[in-house]
Amino acid sequence: MATKEKLQCLKDFHKDILKPSLGKSQRARSEDKAEGKPPQRQKWSSLVNFSYFPVWSGLPVFFLEIITGQYTSEGGITYWEKIWHLFSGIGSASIVIVPFPNVHYIVILAWGTYYLFQSFQKELPRAHCNHSWNMPPCMEDTMRTNESVWITISSTNLTSPVTEF
Repeated sequence: MATKEKLQCLKDFHKDILKPSLGKSQRARSEDKAEGKPPQRQKWSSLVNFSYFPVWSGLPVFFLEIITGQYTSEGGITYWEKIWHLFSGIGSASIVIVPFPNVHYIVILAWGTYYLFQSFQKELPRAHCNHSWNMPPCMEDTMRTNESVWITISSTNLTSPVTEF
């Protein structure tokens, strides 16, 4: 082997050794970007975290609060003071803070319920532009495939009925 070939083999070897593997890299590799591949993502890492958290953190805290409430025969505000006198403000603070995230959660659940019941209609409300909430630049998907419409109308301001629903 000539020295040029040896150097090239060493370069290729180091390039292969030093490039990150798919399972360990958080970011997309430069080779993937150059080849136009979508970035590889870790699929199981968040799934494991989300499945372990309720079991190992949520349930013990839930049972701790239930047990301490039963043991002290107190409610959510006053049982913290019976545990230790410096904890007397935790119950009041939790009663004040908890409604704020609950309002957001209830709104999200209401949206989901509304869209669920709207999807049981014979004609989906998000399928066409002939509803009262649709704006004039609404364009249905059947019209989007017509090239003459695209040529005559500027597509920068167009919206779909799904977006407006």
